[in-house]
Amino acid sequence: MLKLLKKSTRQSNSGPEIYENVVEARKQLKNPSNFKRYAREILDLVPKKTGTVLDVGCGLGWLVQEANKRGFDAWGVDSSKTLVRFGKAKLGLNLSNSFPKNKFDIVIAKHVLEHIKPAEPFLKKILNSLAPEGVFIVACPNNKSLMHWIFGSRWYGLCPNQHVWQFTPKILSVLLEVNGFKIDKIIINSLDYKPGGIKQVAFWFLTNLANILRIGDQVIIICSRR
Repeated sequence: MLKLLKKSTRQSNSGPEIYENVVEARKQLKNPSNFKRYAREILDLVPKKTGTVLDVGCGLGWLVQEANKRGFDAWGVDSSKTLVRFGKAKLGLNLSNSFPKNKFDIVIAKHVLEHIKPAEPFLKKILNSLAPEGVFIVACPNNKSLMHWIFGSRWYGLCPNQHVWQFTPKILSVLLEVNGFKIDKIIINSLDYKPGGIKQVAFWFLTNLANILRIGDQVIIICSRR
C-alpha cells in the first residue's frame, strides 16, 4: 500500500535535528502564540468535550496545555528528548518519549504522520492507544493543493529532509482504512500564512480561494475504529 505514497525529493535546509535543538525549544517558549492558536484550531474539531487526550508528536506540549485548559485529561508523547524535557520542566505537562499504556478517548497526530517511516506500525500504536469508542484526528500537508501547484518545489509541505511521505486526501484515507480506521469526516483547509506586508493580502486571497475550491494545503481526517 505504501507504494502509492509519493516521496519527497527536494532538498531542505532543516532536518530532524531541529527537534533536538535547545535553541528552537527556547524560541517556542518565548513566542508560543502561533503554536497555541493551531492547537486550539485542532481541538475545536474534537467531537467530544470531556475525556482523555493523547497528542502524538506533542513537541513542547502546546496542544496538551490547551486541552487541559478545556477540562480534558491530556497527555503527550514525542520522540524528541529535548522537547519533552523542556515541556515537562517549563510547562509542567504530562509528556513522555514512549506511548503510555492507557486507552484514550481522543488521539491527535497533527503534522506527524508525514514524518513516519514505516507508517503502518505507527498507526497500529495509535489504534492500540484508542479507546473502543475513541476518535483519532490526523492532520497532514495536502500534496494536491493550490499552494503546492503555485509554489512547486518551494511549497512548505515538501520539506523532504523531514517529510517522508506526501499525502493527498484520497491516499491518506486509504492508508487509514487499511490500518483499521473508519473515516468519519474529511476537512480540507489552508494554514494561516503571515508573511507580512503586501504579501499578506495575496496569501489571504490564495488561502480563501483554496478553501472555497477545497484544495487547501492541509487535510484533516477524523476517524474511529472500524
